[in-house]
Amino acid sequence: MFTGISFLGEEDRLEFPTLVSSLRLNKRTVGQVIYFYNQDAETLNREQRDFAQVYSDEASTEIQSLKGVSSLEFRYYFYDEQKKEYLWQEEWSEEEVPLAVRMVLEFNNGVKIIKFTKTVSIGVSG
Repeated sequence: MFTGISFLGEEDRLEFPTLVSSLRLNKRTVGQVIYFYNQDAETLNREQRDFAQVYSDEASTEIQSLKGVSSLEFRYYFYDEQKKEYLWQEEWSEEEVPLAVRMVLEFNNGVKIIKFTKTVSIGVSG
């Protein structure tokens, strides 16, 4: 992984380096994607920044929002060497990426609340 952009996970926020399509640079380049939950506005937001925006701490103009999100939580899966077992935790700030990320989202469509769970395997074990 390159310096300056790393994987960071909180209960309501997830940041990671990836390739992004930069509208500003008009090409695909290294950058960062950030998912964050705004409880007051009930939105899940996706912000995308290209490499230059990340290092200049420039705000992105590329933010998409999903409205009607009544709750959201991210969980991070890893192997605990001391306990010799796989566990989920609420935050991730380790140097290496977790083995998986789980998102649990509740969406209010105006009629009922729909619960959605998605687990994505991302890390490499051993």
